[in-house]
Formats: sequence, structure tokens, C-alpha cells
Amino acid sequence: MSNTAVLDENGIATVAGDITVYHYDEETREYTSSSVEYLALGVGTPAHSCADAPPEAISGYVVCRTATLNGWEHVPDHRGETVYSTENGNPVLITQPGDYPADTTTK
Repeated sequence: MSNTAVLDENGIATVAGDITVYHYDEETREYTSSSVEYLALGVGTPAHSCADAPPEAISGYVVCRTATLNGWEHVPDHRGETVYSTENGNPVLITQPGDYPADTTTK
């Protein structure tokens, strides 16, 4: 039976063992998956992952790591929608989570 890893305030294992880590996209910080990882003494979680579980999903939003990487937040998800430039009327396809870009409209 494996021990459960214990992390200090900096996310470094003070006790070696298994821990569930939650992975997020490097660019968008969107939650992608979880896995059980073995952390040796003195080792932290893998890059772009953390030990605190994300909240439940909400329709119309994606769960993302905060910009400071110290928590989770719900971010509007308009990906796949088309909005229009208020400067020239050209269509703009939304490809990233977040609010609509500045200087765009849905009409």
C-alpha cells in the first residue's frame, strides 16, 4: 500500500507518495484532466497541474486556473461563436475562453 503524498505551502512533497493532480492547459489555463501521480520527497506536482480539485462545471463556462495560479474560476466559454467588429463589421470567430473581445458585438 502506497503512502499519500503530503505537500508543503510551496507544493513540494514533504512525504513521498501518491496524490491526485489536476492538469490545466498551459495557454488558456483550462482544466483538462486529473491523474494519480507518485511524488518523491522534495518533488512538486508536474508542470501545469495542481493538487486542489476544480469546482463543478457550469453550463456556458469553462473551469480555468486563475491568472495567479492559486485557485480555480469559471470563465465564459463563447468558443465557436461569431461576433462582429464594431470598427469594420468583419466577423470574428471566438477561439479562446473568456469574455467577448473588446470592440466586438453579437449583432
